[in-house]
Amino acid sequence: MPKHSGLLALLAAGGVLALIALRANAPTYEVPVHAADIPLTIQGEVPAGHVVRTFEVDGICCQSCAGKLQQVLAPIAGVERVAVDPLRKEVQALVRAEVESAALVQAMTFDKYVARAR
Repeated sequence: MPKHSGLLALLAAGGVLALIALRANAPTYEVPVHAADIPLTIQGEVPAGHVVRTFEVDGICCQSCAGKLQQVLAPIAGVERVAVDPLRKEVQALVRAEVESAALVQAMTFDKYVARAR
């Protein structure tokens, strides 16, 4: 075996890893919302022109689910605040009055989650 075969093998392995890194897709990981920051219920006064819509969501099993559901509702136009109670399997959303429950149900029905307006 040549004297520098170990060095050549190391350089070849480094080249392969560099090629893999260059061809890899951009990372898509998003830092999840900390579930402790999501309230269990909407509290306080409801501003004029707003309503609190309440939903039953099957599939909620833990605090992590609260973050997932909050993340799908927050970007919807007219959604002001979201509360998730995993024990009651309930989601509340403070929204402008013109926001239809059907749009929120559709957003929360994905993967293992099935939402219904109350």
